[in-house]
Amino acid sequence: YPKTLEMVQVNGMVAFPGSYSLKNHEVRISAILSQAGGLRTEAYPAGAQLVRPNVGRISINVARALAQPGGLDDIVLRGGDVLDIPLVPATVRVTGRVYNAGNIPWRQGKSWKWYISMAGGMSDSADDDRIYLRMADGSIQTQDYGIDSLPNPGSEIVVPFKAPPEPVKFTDVIAAIGSVATVLLTAITIFILVDKS
Repeated sequence: YPKTLEMVQVNGMVAFPGSYSLKNHEVRISAILSQAGGLRTEAYPAGAQLVRPNVGRISINVARALAQPGGLDDIVLRGGDVLDIPLVPATVRVTGRVYNAGNIPWRQGKSWKWYISMAGGMSDSADDDRIYLRMADGSIQTQDYGIDSLPNPGSEIVVPFKAPPEPVKFTDVIAAIGSVATVLLTAITIFILVDKS
């Protein structure tokens, strides 16, 4: 192992936030949270984030990591990792092409469509085929594959912009008419030549 201990930062709703050393290359989420004194009662594990240098955000499931230490969801940590356990949020964010983007109070059992309606509905420039739901843990569900989950506290519903169709140019219309006229004249000429022979 390297002589200098690698460190992991644990922020947010744990008993003892701070920097913790990785004693070996097998320290997992459950172990580091145990060192940090465990989750506080107001912690929101579904919104936990793990950010790794040169990689970015890694999707994690802290609840499953704690329920099954050493399991697939109990990810091995690396030096420089930052683990953030947020406070339970009370809202769902709606962004993009809606009339009143912002945070909507979370309501149990409400679908993504309900939150969009609470944000004033979709504007004319909304691309309703490409709406997606980003859950609090960072996982994404899209319209293409079906949005199966209900938004959870801290999630975000994004309504993308849809570019308007290109207006038809007068020159394009003239060119199209000219092409049709050329084809018709050719067909008439061939018909006349065939008819004469």
